[in-house]
Amino acid sequence: MYGFSKVLVVSDFGEGEFANAAFATAGSASFSERVQAALRLVPDEYVLLMLDDYYVPAGRPFDLSRFASICSERRLDYLRLYPYPAKTKRKEKNICLLHREQKYAMNLHPAIWNRESLLLASSKGLESPWDFERWFNSPEARAAIPGVYMSRKDFLPFVELLIGGKLSPEAKPYLSSKELDAFDRPFLKGSSFRWMGFKKWLRRHLPLFIQKRL
Repeated sequence: MYGFSKVLVVSDFGEGEFANAAFATAGSASFSERVQAALRLVPDEYVLLMLDDYYVPAGRPFDLSRFASICSERRLDYLRLYPYPAKTKRKEKNICLLHREQKYAMNLHPAIWNRESLLLASSKGLESPWDFERWFNSPEARAAIPGVYMSRKDFLPFVELLIGGKLSPEAKPYLSSKELDAFDRPFLKGSSFRWMGFKKWLRRHLPLFIQKRL
Protein backbone atom coordinates (compact mmCIF):
# COMPACT_ATOMS: atom_id res chain seq x y z
CA MET A 1 0.00 0.00 0.00
CA TYR A 2 1.37 3.40 -1.02
CA GLY A 3 0.03 6.30 1.00
CA PHE A 4 1.90 9.12 -0.75
CA SER A 5 3.68 9.83 2.54
CA LYS A 6 4.98 6.27 3.00
CA VAL A 7 5.10 2.80 1.47
CA LEU A 8 3.62 0.12 3.72
CA VAL A 9 4.12 -3.61 3.26
CA VAL A 10 1.75 -5.96 5.10
CA SER A 11 3.59 -9.27 5.46
CA ASP A 12 3.51 -12.60 7.27
CA PHE A 13 7.30 -12.72 7.35
CA GLY A 14 8.41 -9.56 9.15
CA GLU A 15 10.56 -6.92 7.56
CA GLY A 16 12.12 -7.28 4.12
CA GLU A 17 14.69 -5.41 2.09
CA PHE A 18 12.65 -2.56 0.63
CA ALA A 19 14.02 0.96 0.81
CA ASN A 20 11.76 3.64 2.29
CA ALA A 21 9.08 1.14 3.34
CA ALA A 22 7.39 0.48 6.65
CA PHE A 23 6.22 -3.02 7.59
CA ALA A 24 3.20 -4.40 9.39
CA THR A 25 2.95 -8.07 10.32
CA ALA A 26 -0.54 -9.48 9.80
CA GLY A 27 -0.13 -13.14 10.71
CA SER A 28 -3.12 -15.25 9.66
CA ALA A 29 -5.56 -12.32 9.53
CA SER A 30 -8.28 -12.08 6.88
CA PHE A 31 -7.83 -9.79 3.90
CA SER A 32 -10.19 -7.24 5.50
CA GLU A 33 -8.09 -7.22 8.67
CA ARG A 34 -4.88 -6.82 6.65
CA VAL A 35 -6.25 -3.80 4.84
CA GLN A 36 -7.48 -2.26 8.07
CA ALA A 37 -4.10 -2.86 9.74
CA ALA A 38 -2.40 -1.03 6.89
CA LEU A 39 -4.84 1.87 6.90
CA ARG A 40 -4.28 2.45 10.62
CA LEU A 41 -0.65 3.23 9.77
CA VAL A 42 -1.32 5.33 6.66
CA PRO A 43 -2.92 8.71 7.43
CA ASP A 44 -3.24 9.94 3.85
CA GLU A 45 -6.58 10.76 2.27
CA TYR A 46 -5.73 8.65 -0.80
CA VAL A 47 -3.76 5.40 -1.03
CA LEU A 48 -2.55 3.10 -3.80
CA LEU A 49 -3.51 -0.51 -3.02
CA MET A 50 -1.54 -3.30 -4.72
CA LEU A 51 -1.73 -7.02 -4.07
CA ASP A 52 1.45 -8.82 -3.06
CA ASP A 53 1.94 -10.51 -6.43
CA TYR A 54 2.24 -7.17 -8.25
CA TYR A 55 5.33 -4.99 -8.34
CA VAL A 56 6.71 -2.10 -10.38
CA PRO A 57 10.27 -2.75 -11.61
CA ALA A 58 12.93 -0.10 -11.26
CA GLY A 59 13.30 2.07 -14.33
CA ARG A 60 9.57 2.29 -15.05
CA PRO A 61 8.67 5.79 -13.84
CA PHE A 62 5.06 6.70 -13.16
CA ASP A 63 3.67 9.94 -11.71
CA LEU A 64 1.36 8.72 -8.96
CA SER A 65 1.14 12.17 -7.39
CA ARG A 66 -0.60 13.56 -10.47
CA PHE A 67 -3.36 10.97 -10.16
CA ALA A 68 -3.60 11.48 -6.39
CA SER A 69 -4.19 15.19 -7.10
CA ILE A 70 -6.93 14.34 -9.60
CA CYS A 71 -8.59 12.09 -7.00
CA SER A 72 -8.40 14.77 -4.32
CA GLU A 73 -9.67 17.57 -6.57
CA ARG A 74 -12.57 15.50 -7.90
CA ARG A 75 -13.31 13.69 -4.62
CA LEU A 76 -13.13 10.29 -6.32
CA ASP A 77 -13.74 7.07 -4.39
CA TYR A 78 -11.59 4.89 -6.65
CA LEU A 79 -9.33 5.41 -9.67
CA ARG A 80 -8.12 2.25 -11.38
CA LEU A 81 -4.69 2.40 -13.05
CA TYR A 82 -5.36 -0.67 -15.17
CA PRO A 83 -7.53 -0.52 -18.31
CA TYR A 84 -9.70 -3.62 -18.03
CA PRO A 85 -12.68 -3.92 -17.92
CA ALA A 86 -13.29 -0.62 -19.66
CA LYS A 87 -16.99 -0.02 -20.28
CA THR A 88 -17.31 3.70 -19.59
CA LYS A 89 -20.24 5.91 -18.70
CA ARG A 90 -18.60 9.31 -19.14
CA LYS A 91 -15.19 10.35 -20.49
CA GLU A 92 -13.16 13.30 -19.26
CA LYS A 93 -9.69 14.60 -20.07
CA ASN A 94 -7.57 12.11 -18.09
CA ILE A 95 -10.14 9.79 -16.53
CA CYS A 96 -13.46 8.13 -17.29
CA LEU A 97 -16.42 7.18 -15.11
CA LEU A 98 -17.01 3.43 -15.23
CA HIS A 99 -20.30 1.59 -15.60
CA ARG A 100 -20.81 -0.03 -12.17
CA GLU A 101 -23.17 -2.55 -13.74
CA GLN A 102 -20.27 -4.07 -15.68
CA LYS A 103 -18.88 -7.11 -13.91
CA TYR A 104 -15.62 -6.34 -12.09
CA ALA A 105 -15.60 -2.69 -13.13
CA MET A 106 -14.22 -2.25 -9.62
CA ASN A 107 -11.49 -4.76 -8.85
CA LEU A 108 -8.17 -5.27 -7.07
CA HIS A 109 -5.90 -4.37 -9.94
CA PRO A 110 -3.71 -1.41 -8.88
CA ALA A 111 -5.93 1.54 -8.03
CA ILE A 112 -5.89 4.73 -5.98
CA TRP A 113 -8.55 4.58 -3.26
CA ASN A 114 -10.16 7.16 -1.08
CA ARG A 115 -9.15 6.03 2.40
CA GLU A 116 -12.70 6.16 3.78
CA SER A 117 -14.07 4.12 0.86
CA LEU A 118 -11.40 1.47 1.39
CA LEU A 119 -12.15 1.44 5.12
CA LEU A 120 -15.81 0.85 4.28
CA ALA A 121 -14.96 -2.07 1.99
CA SER A 122 -12.63 -3.58 4.60
CA SER A 123 -15.28 -3.31 7.34
CA LYS A 124 -17.31 -6.14 5.77
CA GLY A 125 -15.26 -8.96 7.30
CA LEU A 126 -14.17 -10.32 3.93
CA GLU A 127 -11.74 -13.23 4.11
CA SER A 128 -9.96 -13.04 0.76
CA PRO A 129 -9.27 -10.72 -2.20
CA TRP A 130 -11.82 -12.78 -4.14
CA ASP A 131 -14.47 -11.97 -1.51
CA PHE A 132 -13.55 -8.28 -1.84
CA GLU A 133 -14.10 -8.32 -5.59
CA ARG A 134 -17.41 -10.12 -5.20
CA TRP A 135 -18.56 -7.47 -2.71
CA PHE A 136 -17.51 -4.69 -5.09
CA ASN A 137 -20.13 -6.01 -7.52
CA SER A 138 -22.95 -6.04 -4.97
CA PRO A 139 -25.82 -3.49 -4.99
CA GLU A 140 -24.62 -2.34 -1.54
CA ALA A 141 -21.15 -1.49 -2.86
CA ARG A 142 -22.50 0.23 -5.97
CA ALA A 143 -24.66 2.48 -3.81
CA ALA A 144 -22.01 3.16 -1.17
CA ILE A 145 -19.05 3.74 -3.52
CA PRO A 146 -20.39 5.52 -6.62
CA GLY A 147 -17.30 7.45 -7.76
CA VAL A 148 -15.51 4.63 -9.61
CA TYR A 149 -13.15 5.83 -12.34
CA MET A 150 -10.33 4.59 -14.57
CA SER A 151 -7.35 6.37 -16.07
CA ARG A 152 -7.85 6.96 -19.79
CA LYS A 153 -4.25 6.84 -21.02
CA ASP A 154 -1.57 6.33 -18.37
CA PHE A 155 -1.51 2.97 -16.61
CA LEU A 156 0.73 1.72 -13.84
CA PRO A 157 3.58 -0.31 -15.44
CA PHE A 158 3.36 -3.19 -12.99
CA VAL A 159 4.42 -6.83 -13.39
CA GLU A 160 2.30 -9.74 -12.21
CA LEU A 161 4.52 -12.13 -10.28
CA LEU A 162 2.05 -15.02 -10.60
CA ILE A 163 0.06 -15.89 -13.72
CA GLY A 164 -2.24 -18.89 -13.48
CA GLY A 165 -0.33 -20.16 -10.44
CA LYS A 166 3.04 -20.00 -12.24
CA LEU A 167 5.82 -17.44 -11.97
CA SER A 168 6.01 -14.81 -14.68
CA PRO A 169 9.27 -14.81 -16.72
CA GLU A 170 9.29 -11.02 -16.20
CA ALA A 171 9.85 -11.61 -12.49
CA LYS A 172 12.90 -13.84 -12.95
CA PRO A 173 15.54 -11.04 -13.04
CA TYR A 174 14.12 -9.51 -9.88
CA LEU A 175 13.97 -12.82 -8.00
CA SER A 176 17.54 -13.64 -9.08
CA SER A 177 18.91 -10.23 -8.11
CA LYS A 178 17.42 -10.53 -4.62
CA GLU A 179 18.34 -14.24 -4.30
CA LEU A 180 14.71 -14.98 -3.53
CA ASP A 181 13.38 -18.51 -3.45
CA ALA A 182 10.79 -19.34 -6.13
CA PHE A 183 8.87 -21.44 -3.54
CA ASP A 184 9.00 -24.48 -5.85
CA ARG A 185 6.73 -22.78 -8.36
CA PRO A 186 7.54 -23.36 -12.04
CA PHE A 187 8.05 -20.46 -14.43
CA LEU A 188 5.52 -19.98 -17.18
CA LYS A 189 6.95 -21.13 -20.52
CA GLY A 190 7.94 -18.43 -22.98
CA SER A 191 5.37 -19.38 -25.62
CA SER A 192 2.54 -19.45 -23.08
CA PHE A 193 3.73 -16.18 -21.59
CA ARG A 194 3.81 -14.47 -25.01
CA TRP A 195 0.29 -15.74 -25.81
CA MET A 196 -1.02 -14.51 -22.46
CA GLY A 197 0.79 -11.23 -23.01
CA PHE A 198 -0.93 -10.85 -26.37
CA LYS A 199 -4.34 -11.51 -24.80
CA LYS A 200 -3.53 -8.97 -22.06
CA TRP A 201 -2.51 -6.46 -24.73
CA LEU A 202 -5.87 -6.98 -26.46
CA ARG A 203 -7.73 -6.53 -23.17
CA ARG A 204 -5.87 -3.30 -22.53
CA HIS A 205 -5.94 -1.69 -25.95
CA LEU A 206 -8.94 -3.02 -27.87
CA PRO A 207 -11.58 -1.46 -25.57
CA LEU A 208 -9.71 1.86 -25.68
CA PHE A 209 -9.50 1.69 -29.49
CA ILE A 210 -13.25 1.00 -29.69
CA GLN A 211 -14.03 3.85 -27.30
CA LYS A 212 -12.10 6.34 -29.42
CA ARG A 213 -14.20 5.36 -32.43
CA LEU A 214 -17.53 5.80 -30.62
